[in-house]
Amino acid sequence: METTMSNKFSTAETGILWDIEDCPIPNGLCPGSIRKNIKLALENMGYHGEISSITVYYDTNLNPDDFESVGIKLVRTSAIDRFERGSTIFGDIYGWRRSHKTSNLMVILRDYDDYVVDSICSTDSSEVNILLGLAHPEKAPEELLGKASSVWLWTSLLGGGSPIVNDQSGRNSQQRLHDNTSACGESSQSVVTPSPTCVRSGKSLRVANKQTKHWTKRWWLPQVGRNVGRNADAKRKKKTRIKG
Repeated sequence: METTMSNKFSTAETGILWDIEDCPIPNGLCPGSIRKNIKLALENMGYHGEISSITVYYDTNLNPDDFESVGIKLVRTSAIDRFERGSTIFGDIYGWRRSHKTSNLMVILRDYDDYVVDSICSTDSSEVNILLGLAHPEKAPEELLGKASSVWLWTSLLGGGSPIVNDQSGRNSQQRLHDNTSACGESSQSVVTPSPTCVRSGKSLRVANKQTKHWTKRWWLPQVGRNVGRNADAKRKKKTRIKG
């Protein structure tokens, strides 16, 4: 059995954050079988700790009983605001980092929004071991791939398969990824079912970051400190105008 982590992570708990809109359940699988398959994929890589939580982010109709009956938590976000789903995942990454020292955190996603990537890449690897399930790993930023101990194609992960990138090689992550996908004779994109979710560009997400007022109220995090300051200044100016 191949192991790719220090001993302290091999028996540590694992939390999973899964964007099910961008990485939907493959045909023939159900929430119960997916939980078992992820457990199998982790055990095959030497992770024998408990899967302490699986959180699914969605904005379409799902049957809560199918997920909650197997211990999967559902978090519903706005169907018309994709940014809300990303910001919720962003906040939960920070929440896990604060409250789960010496643990594994797996994130299953398709898009590489700046703020989500930053929250993963700024994780202290001595405390939280990052694992990734990606829909388009060949498009992932190098720093994101380099942060993860193992990277799965999400369809393979949900089926209990092996990762396509791990941290054992001395070569850079993008080269290892290219070699693995080339050896299979096909791009990882060809086995991914596209999500109907409307995707914003990184630029438009940054614009949304400035325009979405409720975000700074919901998440008090280092990355949004400047926005919080600007909101506070605006409120002070408004009060001054009212008094005048």
